[in-house]
Amino acid sequence: MTNPTLDKTWVHIGLIIDRSGSMAEMDSKELAGSATQLIDEQRNTEGVTKVTATVANFDDEFNIIKRNENAKDLTITSKDIKPRGMTALYTSLARLIRIIGEDLNKMTQTRPGTVVVIMLTDGDQTCHRLRNREEADIPYEGIEGHVELCKLVKQQEDEYKWRFFMLGTNLDSLEAGPKMGFTPETCMNYTCSTDGATTAIRSTSGAVRRYQELNSADTPELFGGYTQEEREVSLN
Repeated sequence: MTNPTLDKTWVHIGLIIDRSGSMAEMDSKELAGSATQLIDEQRNTEGVTKVTATVANFDDEFNIIKRNENAKDLTITSKDIKPRGMTALYTSLARLIRIIGEDLNKMTQTRPGTVVVIMLTDGDQTCHRLRNREEADIPYEGIEGHVELCKLVKQQEDEYKWRFFMLGTNLDSLEAGPKMGFTPETCMNYTCSTDGATTAIRSTSGAVRRYQELNSADTPELFGGYTQEEREVSLN
């Protein structure tokens, strides 16, 4: 069996949104609209012909909102991310990675040439296992769950060329992100407010578009992550 072709004009976005109770400080409708726009805007990137997305929310439960759906048909609503429980950060991100990996493995002819995973959170882990846990979650549970998560993220970046972005507030994402395998260049802090979060999402949309353009080039250049301006406006 031949290996599937990587389509450089196809982008797949994985987006995981924190819906823990502390997110109630922000306007869920505004966040949902910005998240939908982030995914849709990737369709405007030069050379992109197809954008698909897998979207999840998490608190002390993990739920898929949209799975491998075409961006032109995708809408995230305030109901999808309405705040409620605690924060099971490590197991939730690992679950999303596994789900996207499973879907890509089923694509025997063609797969997206660019895969990006974006995490939006307003704090560090506050509970260590999901209420709707699965056996595969076990390596990522507990206070040291980030250790195995880091290995998983780095594997996806090194072997499969995925790219991970972290948007964080009420924690230092440049410190917390690398513990989970993220590179500091793609970790960004935002002000704990609706404006801070939506600005960070807009900045991420631009950063992802830059990454796709570089990644799809015949001789890909090194991606520098967020610009200083993007970091600054997200903290205003």
